[in-house]
Amino acid sequence: MYCEPHQNKLRPVHRIISRNFPFYNIRPTRQIVASIIKAVIMAEFLELDWKTQMLGRDIIRDWKSTEPKDKALSVQSLRNLIQRSDDRELKDNMQQDDKTLLKFLYARKFDVNDSYELIRNYYWYRRKNPEIFRNFTIQAEDIRKSLENGLPGVLESRDRKGRCILIVNGINWDCSYSLMSIYRALLYTLEFLIQNIHNQANGFVVLVDWTEFSFRQTTNLKPSVLKTMIEDCFPARFKGIHFIGQPWYVEAALTVIKPFLKDKTKERIYVHGNNLSTLHNYVHVDVLPAEMGGEQASYNPEVWLKQIMQSDKANELPTCTKILDVVNADDTLPELKRTTLWKVLKKLGFKWEKRSRNNMLIERQDIILWRRLLIERQDIILWRRRYLNSIRKFRSEGQLDNTGRFE
Repeated sequence: MYCEPHQNKLRPVHRIISRNFPFYNIRPTRQIVASIIKAVIMAEFLELDWKTQMLGRDIIRDWKSTEPKDKALSVQSLRNLIQRSDDRELKDNMQQDDKTLLKFLYARKFDVNDSYELIRNYYWYRRKNPEIFRNFTIQAEDIRKSLENGLPGVLESRDRKGRCILIVNGINWDCSYSLMSIYRALLYTLEFLIQNIHNQANGFVVLVDWTEFSFRQTTNLKPSVLKTMIEDCFPARFKGIHFIGQPWYVEAALTVIKPFLKDKTKERIYVHGNNLSTLHNYVHVDVLPAEMGGEQASYNPEVWLKQIMQSDKANELPTCTKILDVVNADDTLPELKRTTLWKVLKKLGFKWEKRSRNNMLIERQDIILWRRLLIERQDIILWRRRYLNSIRKFRSEGQLDNTGRFE
C-alpha cells in the first residue's frame, strides 16, 4: 500500500533535488518535488524508512554517480600502471585501447588499482585455461548447443535498476554436453553483453532455476569445473545471483563452494527455494517469464540466439574477397581487381591477419580514429558527393568505361 509522505518531511529532499537537478536553474516547487517522490517510490527505485518518514542515506548515496568527472584521466592512469608493470607479457599482449580499459574500470567502480588487478587476473586466467577459449565463437558446436537450450538466456527487459537479467534453467540441460560447455556459453554471452556500456555501469542479475533438476544431473557438476567458474577474473558487476527451486543436493553443492567465494559475492547469493514471492522482492514480476511467476510469456531461447548470431555476423572481420564483392557490386564505383584493392587498403594502413584459412582485415586503432575524424569533416563529405556525382555524369555521357577509365 502506498503511503503519502508528510509534506513537512520534504524539505531535506527538496534541497537534494534542487542541488542535483537544477532544472535549468529553476527552483522546483514543493508540489513538483512531491510528484517526483511519488513516482520514484511507486517505481521502487527508492526505499522509505516509515519509522522516521525519511529517505535512507544509502539510497541517497546511490543517486551520486560512481564515475569520475574525467574518465580519460582514469583510463590513462590505468594504461600507465600497465606500462610500468614488471609483467612484460601482460604489458606487451594485453589490449590497452580506451574501450577495453573502460570495461575493467566500470567493473571496479573506477578504482585504478583494483582495475589493474582485475586485468592481470583476466589475462592470466585466459593464459592458464586455453581450452576454455579455444574455438570461442558462436559457431562452436558446444556453445551453440548450450545457447539453443537457454543456458544461459537473456531476458529482453532490464530490471528497474537498469540491470541486465540472465537466466539459467537447469531442467534444459540434458547432459549431452558438459558443464564446461555451459560455462563457455556463459562467458561468450558475457563477453557479448559487456560491450554495452549500460551493462558495464549497471551490472547483471543472474537467476538460476533448479526446478526438477535431478540427482543424476548433479553428478555432472564436476568440482574442478566449478572451481574454475568461481574465479574472480571477469570485468562485470554481478549485483545478485538468485537460486529458486533448488533441491537439497544442490544446496549441499553450494555449501561446498561458498568458502571459496569472496565475502561480497556471498552476500549477493540469494536462495529462495519454492518461495517466488521473495524473488519478486528483488526482481519485479513485470520483467520475469511466466515460469518464474512473472507477467511475461515463457522464455524462448531462440530470440536471444538469433540476436547474438545476427550481431556476430555483422561484426565478422572482413576478408579481401568480401570487400571486393561489395565494391564491385556498387554501380557508383569503378570495378577493381583484387591486387588493386589490396594495394589501396595497405596504403590506408590496414593489415591482414591469418585466421582459420581466411585473411582477415584488422583495423589499427589510430586508423579508426583518423577515419572517424575524416568522415566527420563536412568538406570531405561534400568532396565525396561531388566526386560520385561526377562519376555518374561521365558514365551517363559515355565518357567512362566499366573499369573507370576515360574512353
